[in-house]
Amino acid sequence: MKDKLKRVLNGDSENHILPFFWQHGEDDDTLIKELHRIHDSGISAVCVESRPHEGFARDAWWEDMALILEESERLGMEVWILDDKYFPTGFCNGILPEKHPELGKRAITERHMDVCGPLTDASVIYEGWADETKGDELKAIIACRCADEGQMLTGECIDITDKLHDGLVTFDFPQGIWRVFFIFERPEADGRVDFTNPESVNLMFEEIYEPHYTHLKKYFGKTFKGFFSDEPFIMNGSALPIKGESASHARYPWNKYIAEGMRKRLGDDYMLTLPSLWFTMTGLSQNYRVSYMDTVSTLYKESFCDRVGAWCRERGAMYIGHVVEDNNQHSNMGSGGHYFRALDGQDMAGVDVVLHQIVPGLTDHPNACNCWYDTADSDFFTYSLAKLAASHSHIQPEKHGRAMCEIYGAYGWAEGLKMMKWLTDHMLVRGINNFVPHAFSAKFPDEVPPQFTGAEHNPQFRQFKLLMEYMNRVSTIMSDGIHHASAAILYHAEAEWSGGDFMYFYTPARLLTKDHIDFDIISADYLEMAGFENGRMCLGDETYPCIIVPMSEYLSERVTARLEEAALAGIDVVFVDKITEKTCEHPSERIKWHKCGHIHEIASDFLTLWMRAKGYYDITSYSEAENLRFYHYSCGDTHAYMLTNEGICDDIVTTLTFDAFEGGDFAAYFPMENKAYLLKDHDRAVHTKLAPYESVIYFFGDIPKGLPVFRKVKTDSILTIEPHYNISLYSAENYPESPITSFESDSLMNITSRDMYPRFGGYMKYEGKFDVSDSSGTNILDLGEVGESAELFINGKKVGDRIAPPYKFDVTGFLRDGENDFTVVVANHLGYEQRDLCSKFLVMERSGLIGPVTLKKMTEVND
Repeated sequence: MKDKLKRVLNGDSENHILPFFWQHGEDDDTLIKELHRIHDSGISAVCVESRPHEGFARDAWWEDMALILEESERLGMEVWILDDKYFPTGFCNGILPEKHPELGKRAITERHMDVCGPLTDASVIYEGWADETKGDELKAIIACRCADEGQMLTGECIDITDKLHDGLVTFDFPQGIWRVFFIFERPEADGRVDFTNPESVNLMFEEIYEPHYTHLKKYFGKTFKGFFSDEPFIMNGSALPIKGESASHARYPWNKYIAEGMRKRLGDDYMLTLPSLWFTMTGLSQNYRVSYMDTVSTLYKESFCDRVGAWCRERGAMYIGHVVEDNNQHSNMGSGGHYFRALDGQDMAGVDVVLHQIVPGLTDHPNACNCWYDTADSDFFTYSLAKLAASHSHIQPEKHGRAMCEIYGAYGWAEGLKMMKWLTDHMLVRGINNFVPHAFSAKFPDEVPPQFTGAEHNPQFRQFKLLMEYMNRVSTIMSDGIHHASAAILYHAEAEWSGGDFMYFYTPARLLTKDHIDFDIISADYLEMAGFENGRMCLGDETYPCIIVPMSEYLSERVTARLEEAALAGIDVVFVDKITEKTCEHPSERIKWHKCGHIHEIASDFLTLWMRAKGYYDITSYSEAENLRFYHYSCGDTHAYMLTNEGICDDIVTTLTFDAFEGGDFAAYFPMENKAYLLKDHDRAVHTKLAPYESVIYFFGDIPKGLPVFRKVKTDSILTIEPHYNISLYSAENYPESPITSFESDSLMNITSRDMYPRFGGYMKYEGKFDVSDSSGTNILDLGEVGESAELFINGKKVGDRIAPPYKFDVTGFLRDGENDFTVVVANHLGYEQRDLCSKFLVMERSGLIGPVTLKKMTEVND
C-alpha cells in the first residue's frame, strides 16, 4: 500500500472504471469519436451496452464490436459487454416467445374457497377457478383445515385432486372449517429466460455467450474482459408472505426443477402442504417457506450465475453485474432470491445506485424517487446497499476484494459533478472499489440522463476527468489488501422467508455506522464456511470478534448450531432486542442455548455502548461527528483510514483516535488534489477537520519517505474580494469563442434565477480585478458558494479546478503586489436547460459564482 500511494502520487493509478457505452447503431466515426472522449476522460475500459442496437448479436453488431475492440486495443483500453439486447438481462435477444415458449418463466398460484363440515358427498364447482386466458394448468386440489381464528391453517391437509370429475370436486368433508385450494401452474408472459431452469439458461449460451466467443475469440482474456449481467431477476410481482400476513393469489416461480428440489428437501408429499406458501400453516410454514426459497435461490445460483462465471473464466474472461437490490428486494423473487447466492459465481460483488435512491442531505429520511416503489428506504440505501457488495467481496476469496457499483444513472441532468463526487465518496468509504458510471452515449438527448459527454453538449464534461481520476486513485489504494471490521452482521434472508417477526440487517447496520463501528454482512452459507480461531470468526482474510444477529423469531437449525459453535469458541454472539428461541424446523420447541457466557441479548439502544465496552471498535471521535464515515484497509504494515464528511452543511471538527495508530509519524493524503503530507502526533490524537463533501485518507505504520511536512496554519487576515465583474455566458458547444450574452455587475447573483436565465446550462465566466498590498506568504482564495464546478485563473495562469465544496484554492505564488487579474469559469449542470423527467426528483441549487469571495492570508502555527 505504501508503494501504491507513491505510484498514485506520481499519476500512476490503476483503472477501476468501466462505464456503460451505449450503442444505437451509430456510424463508425461517431463510435470512434465517443470512445476517444471516454479514453480522454481518464478511463481505460468500457462496458458496451445495446440501448438498443437493433442488430445485437447479428452482423451489424459484430462489425461494431470489432471496430470498438480494435480501437480499444490500440488505446490500451479494455472492453466489457452487457449480455443482452435489452435491459434487464434475460430478454435473450427476444427468441423465447416465438422459438422456445416452453422454456419461459412459469409460476404457481392459488385460488380458494371455504367449506364448513361435516358434509357427506358434497361438491364444489371447479369450473371458473382456472384462468384459461393465462394458461392455467391444474396441479393439485388440497383441502386444509382452518384454525379457530383468522386465516391460519392447522397443518391437516387432504389431497382431493382425484375427486375432480365432470367439473365438480366431490368429497366427504370432516368436522370443521376447510379451505379448498385450487393450485395452478401457468406461463409468465414476460418472454424472458427462467434462471432457475438450466434448459432455459442454455438459450443464453446459445444466443448470447457462445456467439460472442465465436466472433470475438481472439480478444477474450485480452482486450475483451468479460460480460456484465444487469438485474437478471427470478420473477417480478411475486412476494413471499412475511410476518404471517396472507399473500392470497400471489404467484411464485415454479418448474420441474423447483418441484424436484422441494421433493428432495421435504419428501414425496411436499405438494400436500404447498398452501403454506400463501397462508401460515401451524408448525409447517416456517420450514416450508425457507425450503422453497432455498430451492429457488440455489437453482438460480447453480443454473445461471455459477455456470456463466465458470464458462467465462474457462475462456480467460470474467463475469460481473448485479441483481435488483432495491428496498430489500435482494432477498426475494424480484431479485435472485438471495443476494450472496445470486452473485457467488461472479468475479466482483455488485450493486447499483440509480433513480435518486441515495440523495445528499436525505440519507436519514425516506425520499421520493423515480422508481416503481415511489419512496427510497433510506435505512437500506444509506446503511446497507454498498455494504452488501463490499462484504461479499471481503468474505468470498474468489472475489479478490473486488466490489462494484453501477452509479449515477437516471438521476437526471440535475445531477452534476458535485452530487457525483458525493455519491462516489459514499461508495468508496463503504468499500466499493470498482465503478460502472451510467452512461456514455453519442446521442443527445438520450433516455434517463445524465450522459457524460452529452455529445459535446454537457458543460461539465471538461472537468469530469477530475472525478474519474479521483475515483481511480482511491480505488487503487483501497484494493488488493485487507478490510478491518469489528463485527459481522447476519444476513436476514432466512428469518424473512420463515414468515415470523424479524429485523432487517440494516437496523444494526445503521446503529453501528452512526457510532463509527465498521462491519461486514454475512449470510448463513458463509457462516457455515467460517472458521473459529482465537476468539474470532475467520472468513478469508477477514476476522470478526463478534456476530450480530438481528431479531429473528425463527432461524434454521444449521444457523443456530453454528452460532452456538461460535459462542463455545469464545466469539460473542449478540441477538439484537430478542434472542431467537425457535427454529424453522421445530417452531413449537424452545432452543436451549448453551450457557457459555458468549451468547447475549442486547437491546438495540445499547448495542454500540455494549460493543465499545467490549472493545469492539476501531476509531473514536471525541466530538459530535454524526456525518463522519470511515473505512479501514491495510496491506502489509501500512494501514489506511478513509474519512469523509457525508453532511452537506456543516464542517466536522473533531479529534480522533485509531486502533492502528499508537502515535508518531503518519501521512495525510488528499485524493482530490492528489497531495500527501507528513504529520506527527505523540499522543495518538489526530485533530481532523472536514468540510462537507471533503475526504482524506490517513496512512499509519509503514509510510512513504520524503513526503513534505504538513504546515499547520491559521488565518491571519481576510480580504473580501468585490470587483466590478464582466460576466459572459456560453453554451458548451460555443465555449470559449462565442458567448450567448455578456454583461457587467458589481455584485454576484444566481444566473438561473427567474429574472435572469432560468433555462441556462453552460459556462459562466467571471472576470475582474482586485488589489493585494502584500502577496507574500501563504494565501488561500475561497470562492464561497459555487453552482457548480469552478476553474480559477489568477493573472492569466490557471490555479486549478474544483468540482465540489470546499471551493478553496492555494494561490500562493500566483499573486503579485498591487492589482491582480481574477477569472473564474463556472459550469452548471443541464437540469435548468433540459428540464428532463428524471431531474424532477432533485432540487436544483443556484447557478454561477455566488460567493462571498475571500482571500485569506495564513500564518504558520508552531506546535
